[in-house]
Amino acid sequence: MQKSWDAAGLFFRYAPFVRERRENMELEIGLALSVLGGLLGVLSFVQSRDKSVEKDAAWRGGVDAKLDMILGMQKDLEGIKASLKDHEGRLSAVESSAKSAHHRLDEYA
Repeated sequence: MQKSWDAAGLFFRYAPFVRERRENMELEIGLALSVLGGLLGVLSFVQSRDKSVEKDAAWRGGVDAKLDMILGMQKDLEGIKASLKDHEGRLSAVESSAKSAHHRLDEYA
C-alpha cells in the first residue's frame, strides 16, 4: 500500500523552518515599511518647507512693494508741503498788495 501524501505531517516536520522564515519575512516587511514611512515623512517635510518658503517670499515681495509705494507717496507729500509753503508766501504778498490797494482806493473815495 502506498502512503498518501500527508500535508499536515509535512507541515509539522518543516514547521520550525517555516516559522523562522515567516518571522524573518515579517521583520523584513516591517523594516521596509518603516524605511518607506521615514522616506515619505522626509519628502513631505521638504515639500511643505519649500511651499512655506515660496509663500514667505511672495508675502515679503508684496510687503516690499507696498513699502516702496508708501515711500513714494511720502516723497510726493514732502513736495506738496514745499509747494504749499511757497504758495503761502506768495499769497501773503498778494494779500498785503490787495490791502495797500484798498487803502489807496479808500483815499480816493
